[in-house]
Amino acid sequence: MALFEDECTKPKVDSLAEQKAHYQKWERANRLGILVMKKSISSSLNVSVPNETNAKKFLDAIGQWFQESEKAETGQLMQKLCNMQYDGGVLD
Repeated sequence: MALFEDECTKPKVDSLAEQKAHYQKWERANRLGILVMKKSISSSLNVSVPNETNAKKFLDAIGQWFQESEKAETGQLMQKLCNMQYDGGVLD
């Protein structure tokens, strides 16, 4: 629910019970979503993950972080490939 819907506005005191219930469901889904995502990330990577309070933004931040990481890894592999020298062997 929290990943599919934008953040709800916090209901006022005089809001309808239906609006309050919807917000409570969204807030619970948001907290659980963040908790599940944080627990499924390795503890070594957990330090570099931003501290977001919105599950949708948290997922976007993780996606952006991994995209940047993938670009760095691609650069390292390309550099290694370009610096390789032929040693005359067919198989290692």
